Amino acid sequence: MKNYNQIHLTIIRLILFLKESHLNYSVKVIYYYNPWVVNYNIAEQKKYVEAIQINDFSLKYNPKNVNTFYNKVLCREFKKYQDAIIWYDKAIANYPQQKYILNGRGVCLYWLKKFEEAMIWFEKVIAIDPKDAFSIANKGLCLLSLNEFENANIWFDKALAINPQISLALRSKGECLIQFKQYKNAITWLDKALAIKDNDDQALNYKGCCLIKLKQYEDAITWLDKALAINPNEAAFLSNKGECLIKLNQYEAAITFFEKALTIDQNSVSSLNYKGECLIKLQKYKDAINCLDKALAIDPQYVSSLSNKGVTLMFLNKYRDAIPCFNNALAMDCMDISCLKNKGNLSSFVPIGLCLIKLNKFDEAINWFDKALAINPSDVSSLNNKVNVQDYQINMRTQSLGSIKHQLLILRRQFLCTIKDYVQLNKIFQRMQLLFSTKDQLLTLRMLLQLIIKVYVQ
Repeated sequence: MKNYNQIHLTIIRLILFLKESHLNYSVKVIYYYNPWVVNYNIAEQKKYVEAIQINDFSLKYNPKNVNTFYNKVLCREFKKYQDAIIWYDKAIANYPQQKYILNGRGVCLYWLKKFEEAMIWFEKVIAIDPKDAFSIANKGLCLLSLNEFENANIWFDKALAINPQISLALRSKGECLIQFKQYKNAITWLDKALAIKDNDDQALNYKGCCLIKLKQYEDAITWLDKALAINPNEAAFLSNKGECLIKLNQYEAAITFFEKALTIDQNSVSSLNYKGECLIKLQKYKDAINCLDKALAIDPQYVSSLSNKGVTLMFLNKYRDAIPCFNNALAMDCMDISCLKNKGNLSSFVPIGLCLIKLNKFDEAINWFDKALAINPSDVSSLNNKVNVQDYQINMRTQSLGSIKHQLLILRRQFLCTIKDYVQLNKIFQRMQLLFSTKDQLLTLRMLLQLIIKVYVQ
């Protein structure tokens, strides 16, 4: 087959060379040697300029050749999706029921991030052929991009039931399972995808992500390095490796990878956030704030950056400024369906409580620790912090009451020395002291005695 294609390629190139001086002959040959198989092979080799040139020549003499239309679209599709759509529309005008043309138009819209529009075209293919596994998988891919993970998973299962060898569907199902936090199960599906296509950089990356979540950081780096060997300029891969290095406490090395990622994609919020996290660990708090502010300027609702900024402000003793960061993070977290199921996120409750302690708002702090314990009664951090605050309050109350009682003893002596009928009044005083036990009541008694002494002394 390879030699056959090479012969065709040689003939087509000869036609292009001779087309000006031997036009009639070249036209006859072009009809006999349909260039679509050869041209597809050229496109696969990423010789797009040459492929488009062959297509243009073929279209000049056979404007309704569907395969040539499709090949030209393939060449344009790799980078110029909007241009490709124009050619798809021309092909669809002549061949409105060709599945791969309709599917291809949907693919273009997908890469243009027009996911809902793309689904319309995949559904047209499915209406023609309900067992078109690739269009079914592509619809699942759109749903995945729209964060409809459960629906997406259903469509990937449908595609794989028809054709279990679609690596894209296998990998995408693994990605869905990551969203469900089923990391071991996700790895199983990613391995299936890699068994079919071992150079799938996205599958390699996602497997690395799963291993990060499973705290197998050294193994994760191995798989991320494989992804980076295929695509060294993918910002997400670089950022994920940086995340691994954070987990291994290699903060300066991690920053190097985040900075590489940011040279490729300066708007990578995750890279900015993780870089800020490294700077916190290196106690470079002002630099961390600058980095996190850049992340929040791009995405003001990015939960990790809000939380990390709050933590940084705590290190700078700016507790009042830190609380709104945690409150905003909590508000964003509660919009996430997984957090709603868990009634919130402990990562914001506890720091707010700690800030309130520093601001001497102990009862409010206990309230936040109680919220955390309502979600997770065994949360050690919340429980310890609540007990510490309560112990502190008891100690402060005991010290305060002890001081007041000491003052009352002095006042009692003054009172008894001032009043003539001191025996009777002493009994009254002792009875009052037994009844008055709280801090506020003892303070009231002290003020009363001071007033009585002042009146009698005068």
